[in-house]
Amino acid sequence: MPDLRSGNKRSVRFFAAKSPHGSMFVQGETREGPQKQASHVDCFMRSRCSLRDDWWTTMTVETVPFGNWRSPVTVEHVAGKALRFGQTQSFGDLFYWTESRPWEEGRAVIVCRTADGVVEDVLPLPYSARSKVHEYGGGEFSVGPSGTLYFVNAADQDIYAIDRERNIRRITSAPDWRFSDIAEDLLRNRLIAVGERRRTGLHDHPDNMLVTIGLDAAATDGVDVLVAGADFYASPQLNDQGDRIAWLQWSLPNMPWEAAALAAGVLDDDGLLGETVHVAGGNGTCVFQPEWTGAGGLIFIWNRSGWGNPFLWDGTGLSPLIELNAEFGRPQWVFGMRSYAQCQDGSVIFSYLENGAFRTGILSQGTLNPLDLGVLGLENPSVAGARLFGTGLSDTRPSALLEFKLAGTPAAIESSLSFRSVADVDIPVSSVSIGQPVAYPCEEGRSAHAIFYPPTSGTNDGPVSEKPPAIILIHGGPTGYADRGLKLKTQYWTSRGFAVLDVDFTGSFGYGSAYRKALNGLWGIADAQDAAAGARWLAETGNADPARIAIAGGSSGGYTVLSALTRHDEFAAGAAYYGISDVYRLARSTHKFEAGYVETLTGIAPDAPAEAYRTVSPIYHADKIGVPVILFQGLEDFVVPPDQSRNIADALVARGVSVVYREYEGEGHGFRKAATQIDAIAHEHAFYAAVFGLQPVDDLPEVRLGSLEKHK
Repeated sequence: MPDLRSGNKRSVRFFAAKSPHGSMFVQGETREGPQKQASHVDCFMRSRCSLRDDWWTTMTVETVPFGNWRSPVTVEHVAGKALRFGQTQSFGDLFYWTESRPWEEGRAVIVCRTADGVVEDVLPLPYSARSKVHEYGGGEFSVGPSGTLYFVNAADQDIYAIDRERNIRRITSAPDWRFSDIAEDLLRNRLIAVGERRRTGLHDHPDNMLVTIGLDAAATDGVDVLVAGADFYASPQLNDQGDRIAWLQWSLPNMPWEAAALAAGVLDDDGLLGETVHVAGGNGTCVFQPEWTGAGGLIFIWNRSGWGNPFLWDGTGLSPLIELNAEFGRPQWVFGMRSYAQCQDGSVIFSYLENGAFRTGILSQGTLNPLDLGVLGLENPSVAGARLFGTGLSDTRPSALLEFKLAGTPAAIESSLSFRSVADVDIPVSSVSIGQPVAYPCEEGRSAHAIFYPPTSGTNDGPVSEKPPAIILIHGGPTGYADRGLKLKTQYWTSRGFAVLDVDFTGSFGYGSAYRKALNGLWGIADAQDAAAGARWLAETGNADPARIAIAGGSSGGYTVLSALTRHDEFAAGAAYYGISDVYRLARSTHKFEAGYVETLTGIAPDAPAEAYRTVSPIYHADKIGVPVILFQGLEDFVVPPDQSRNIADALVARGVSVVYREYEGEGHGFRKAATQIDAIAHEHAFYAAVFGLQPVDDLPEVRLGSLEKHK
C-alpha cells in the first residue's frame, strides 16, 4: 500500500505587515476549492507579536491527502493545557474570574488581576469554586461591598469567605442545600443567595428560593427563606442603599429565556421583604441581567419585541434604552452570565449579537457608539475603574481575558492587552482556518445559519482531485449558538485537513425569538434536517467529500447526532458526547431545571404514554443507523444519565452496527479532567481515521470497527 502521507512539494510566499493598532496582517497565495481562504487575514497579536513594518517569508507546502496533515495543534493544546473561563466580576480597581484547570482535575480557581497588572490565585488548594444549583451551576463567587470574597466550594456546596488578608472561614454547614448567585447585605451583616434545598428521593425535585444567611457565627446551618413560591430564582440584586432588592423568577415548564420575570421589592430595617412589584417579563417574554444604577433605577435586557433589548425602570415606568433587531441577552443556562457593564460616568458597554455576529458598543446620552476592540466579541464584560475587562477571541487567536483602557467621553479604547489565554499555543497564521458565516436552504422553506471552516495549513495542501472529509458540529442546548472565532478543537480538525461546519440550526440563540421558537415541537426533526442540509451544502459546493462527512455533538447536540443518523443518510459516521437516545426516559428522569423543556421542545404532553415518544427517540430507530458511531459518557452525569448512551450502544450492536463506547468515572455532564478530554479527542480522531481510511501522522489509540468496543 502506498504511503498516503507523501506528496509533491511547492513553495508559497507570504507577506506580513503591522496595522496601525499593532495587529498583524498576512497576505499570501489565494487557494481555490475546499481550502480556499481569504488572502487578507487579521491576526490579534497585539500583546504577543513584534514585527518589522514589513517582511517576506517563503515556506514549503507539501501535497498530502486531506485528513493526514501534520498539525501544530496537539490534543494537549485542546484539552490538557486549555483553561475554561467562568464567572467574572470587578471590585474597585480589581478584576476577578474563575478558571477551570484540566491539569488540576478540573479544579475551578478564583484569580485576581490588580491595577498594576499582577495576576494571582485567590483560592488555594484544596478548594474549588463551583456551584451545582440547577446541576449546571454558575454564580460560584461574589465580592461584596465589604471587599470580602464569598464562594461556593465544589466538594460540599457550602459557602466560604475570604477576607482581604486571604483568611478563609466557613459560612454554612448545610448538607441539604446548594447555593449560587451570592449577594452581600452589608447593612444587615448577612448574605442573600439562590438556595436549592435537596430532598431525600433520588428523583424528587428540590425546592428553589431566595434565602438569607447570617454572618455572625463562624459556621452555621441557619438558612432563612426570603422569597419562595416560584420554581426558580436568579440574580438577586441589592441597591446601593440596601433598602431595595430585585431578582428574576420563573416556573415550570418554562426555561429562563422563555419566561423569566423581573420583580423588585422593599426591604425593611430587619431585612424582611415588604411591597413587591412585577417590573417586566413573564407571559412568554424573558428578562436577563438586572442591575441597579447609581441613580436608583434598574437596567435589564427584555425580549418584549422578539429581540432582547436593554430597558430602564425608574421605579414607576419603563423605557427602552436601545431598539434594535439584535440580541443583547444570553440563554441563561448558568448563573452569573453578563452581556453589559456600567461605567462610572453612567454610560453602559454592551455586547450583543447582530445578524449572527458579535458586536460591542457603548451607550452614552442615548446613542450606541461602536467600540473597536480588535476581537470578534466580548463576553462577560466588566468595568474596573477606567478599565474594561472580558473574554474575547479573534479569527486567529483563541479565547483570552482582555483588558482595555478607556478614555474620553463617550469612552473610547485607548489601549488593549491580552493577559490570559485559554491555551499557551502559537498557531502559525498560515495554518489558521478563518470562519466564514454562511446560510443555506433547508426543508420546509427554512434557512439555517452556520460558520464554515475550510481545511487550512501552511505546510500541507490537498490533492486537486480530492475533496476533504468534513465534520458537522452541533452545539448543545439546543438553545446555544456557534460563535465565530478561533476555537482550538475546531482548529485541531481543520489543520489536519478536515472541513468543519459549525451549525446554528433552527432553535439556536442569537437570531431573534422567532428563530429560537421554531424548534418547539420539532426537536430531533428540524435540527436534524438542518444538519443534513448542511452536509448537502458542503457536498454541492465542493467543500467536502460527500462520502466522508461525519456529525458530532454533545448533550442535546448528541441527541441531534443520533436523530440525524436515524432520519438521514448524508453522514458516514457520528460522534455523540453524553447524547440523549430515549426521550421518554429523559422526560421522566431529568433534573428539575429542564423538567418542562422536553414538553416544550417535543410538543408532547408530560402525562403522555411512552409510545408517544417513540417517533422522536433514536433508541427505537436504531435499525435505521447503518454507519459507525462513537459514544462518550460520564458516569456521574445527572443531566443525561449513563443508560442513555449504554442503551443505544447495545441496540446498535444488536443490529450489527460498529460502535465505540467510552465512559469515564468521576465525570459528569461535560468533561473537566485533562486525562478524560485527551482520551476522548484522541479516540474521536482515531475513529474518523478508521471510518474514512485515513493515515494520520498522530500517535493515536487503536480503534477497531466491526464490533462494540467498551471502555470504563
